Amino acid sequence: MNYFTKTIMTSGITMLLSLSSMNVLAATPPSDTMSSSSGWQNLYIGNFTSYSSENDNSVGHHCHYSDPKFNLQFNKVDLNDGVGGTFIYMCGGNSTYKWNSKLNQTDARVTDIGFVIRGNKQSYSNIISECTAAYGGGPWFANLRDLNTEAGGDYIYLCYQTQPGKTPITKIKISASNDKTTSLNSCLQGTRKIVKNTKGSTADLNDGAGGKWISVCID
Repeated sequence: MNYFTKTIMTSGITMLLSLSSMNVLAATPPSDTMSSSSGWQNLYIGNFTSYSSENDNSVGHHCHYSDPKFNLQFNKVDLNDGVGGTFIYMCGGNSTYKWNSKLNQTDARVTDIGFVIRGNKQSYSNIISECTAAYGGGPWFANLRDLNTEAGGDYIYLCYQTQPGKTPITKIKISASNDKTTSLNSCLQGTRKIVKNTKGSTADLNDGAGGKWISVCID
């Protein structure tokens, strides 16, 4: 079953790449808005060099939308949209499956997210320190997957907070457009708020790489 396709123009040739799965968990295919009434325990960044690479069961490498043990929800927006490079996606998971001790292992849900943008590669501890200093609260967790992988530009990392007593995030909208205004207008609907990077600016997940302006909003 193919549940979404992406068209790439390369040297004037259109190639259709499809991600296929025999055991898709959700009845509704992925969209540009992840939604969960209970929120998520962890957020993941997955990358595909091609859509045929679902043989690797590491969530740290792929967002396995169809893998029951991770109970993942998959956002369909490629975070490298318009710049080539690796296909990059965000997933939310309601599971404490212990494949990585650095993930949230409690029942706490994600309460905030942020992005670190730097000109060079960052360590896990550096990302956590920067997110804690910029956004406050905690605890904070991070993904070491560069959101500009193979696309050039800055190194961009996702961090997320699971703060007890704080209302969990229940929706994550990702909007990609050729211009900033359209991206923001599409993202900022209803009560959603825009996610800023640790420098205090509106986060563009293609920062420094060109391509489409990619905004993230939460509710």
